[in-house]
Amino acid sequence: MIKFFRKIRQNMIKENKVSKYFLYAIGEIILVVIGILIALQLNNRNEQKKTLDQVDAIVVRVLSELENNINETTTLFYAEDRIDTVLALHLSNKWKEQQLKGINTDISSREIFSQVGNHQSISLAQNSYDQLVKNVDNLPASYMSFYDELVELYGSDKRKLWEEQDIIFELEKEIFNKHSKLSFVRDRLTDEGINDEALKEYVLNNLDFKSQAYRWYSAIGKQRRFAGYFRERAIKCYNLIHESLKIKDTTTNIWNAKGQAIAKIEGKYISKFNKTVSFDYVNNNLVFKTDNNSYNLHRYDSLSFALEDTYLKFSVKGDSIKAYIQEYNDGIPFAIKLLDND
Repeated sequence: MIKFFRKIRQNMIKENKVSKYFLYAIGEIILVVIGILIALQLNNRNEQKKTLDQVDAIVVRVLSELENNINETTTLFYAEDRIDTVLALHLSNKWKEQQLKGINTDISSREIFSQVGNHQSISLAQNSYDQLVKNVDNLPASYMSFYDELVELYGSDKRKLWEEQDIIFELEKEIFNKHSKLSFVRDRLTDEGINDEALKEYVLNNLDFKSQAYRWYSAIGKQRRFAGYFRERAIKCYNLIHESLKIKDTTTNIWNAKGQAIAKIEGKYISKFNKTVSFDYVNNNLVFKTDNNSYNLHRYDSLSFALEDTYLKFSVKGDSIKAYIQEYNDGIPFAIKLLDND
């Protein structure tokens, strides 16, 4: 091919066709430039594909990281549910009333004492997210929707949760120091062991202990609330990544369906104030509706939700479905679901 073009140039020079030679030379240069540009374009496309493949690999790891973090916060809710139940009963004085009446319960003074200062620590990983931040300039525009949510998740949401956990750690130290000075706690290491009567008297009547229990109950409640916010956004990020990557077979999306529990909860209820309210599933959220307002509920597990400092638990027994506000001063159902024929 090179010899062919060389012969054409030589013939033009011999025939003194200088102008045509220059036009031919210019055309040849243009062809070479076009060839180089095509090669560069192909090379750029290959590099972009490699970069996108690398970014996608990081995003898949972020997805796995999100799943672990969601499971961590879910574990926290389950682990601290017993703490919440025990301290709520104690702070409402219902346990004290039961003890004074001689009613046996599954909650002992030892358990109440041990739950004040007990909590579930969580570990939230973000190594893959940090790698994604370093590659933000390589993210396609379609990925920015979940990236912005990830920034909020590992920025504001995680920071607030960590601040609450730091408060819990400090309060835990304070409670431990107080408890370690109690005589019946020191006696646990002796042959006689803990004096259960002294422990029960302390739990029943000591005002300082009740103050500790209340502070601990409040701190745990705030931690669970911010963990709920973190978990809710983490699930949103998880779903957005699934949509962006169009993942079908490689990873199972375990949070994009409302499930049978939510399907049972949905519907109209009559509240304890004799008002009709409803719970409806809208855009992956359970929404609580009154005549004038609607509120998104933060989901803890299949039957537990929160609205700011208020915790709702649903009890499902056949066709009987009740919503309880989980507060230490109220054990009455907040709302009872109306049957279809009501």
